[in-house]
Amino acid sequence: MRRRRILVTAVAATLAVAGLAACRTNVGAAARVDGHRIAESEVNGYLLPAGVAPNVVAAAKQQGHHVSPRSQILMFLIRERVFQQTLDRYRISVTEGELAGQHDRAGSLLVGANLTGSALDRRIDELLSQSGVRTSFRPLLLRSEELELLLVEKRKITTQAELTKAVTPVASKVSVSSRYGSWDPSALKLNEEPVLPSFVSPQPGA
Repeated sequence: MRRRRILVTAVAATLAVAGLAACRTNVGAAARVDGHRIAESEVNGYLLPAGVAPNVVAAAKQQGHHVSPRSQILMFLIRERVFQQTLDRYRISVTEGELAGQHDRAGSLLVGANLTGSALDRRIDELLSQSGVRTSFRPLLLRSEELELLLVEKRKITTQAELTKAVTPVASKVSVSSRYGSWDPSALKLNEEPVLPSFVSPQPGA
């Protein structure tokens, strides 16, 4: 009996050490995408100290939405990795030129306005600033949408179901810190209401 207690104690200690090690590897991690770590410091680095503009907060409240730039920044960081790793999985390489070629379409989908070039960039910067997000986030925000558009184009995806099927092997391997909510792999978003700003709404399969 004594020997059995010693064995149980040893196993419990081993599990406790393993659990502690796992916790330590997640310290400072906002999310992981199939092994790729997204640090909280990266998310926080895109936040403006001034926060969200009062008019944006008021408009969101009127629509019953919660304003949380951190969660939305993380969502697009995750989406960028999901689309990039999905392309890698299909052995599809994309060039900077191809990404640049999707700039206007991607930006227009994000802001819901028919703008191009620098005028589009200025509009995105303006809306990001109002939403408490640094304009340095714009290239990554656009890249997320550009990668999605190229995935749809190169895989000849025509329906939401096809897009979901294509990204599921990667999207299903996303884990998110409980501070940000939970990840919905089929909708490619966090379980909170889109919050960065209301003009940025993901366009799956667009």
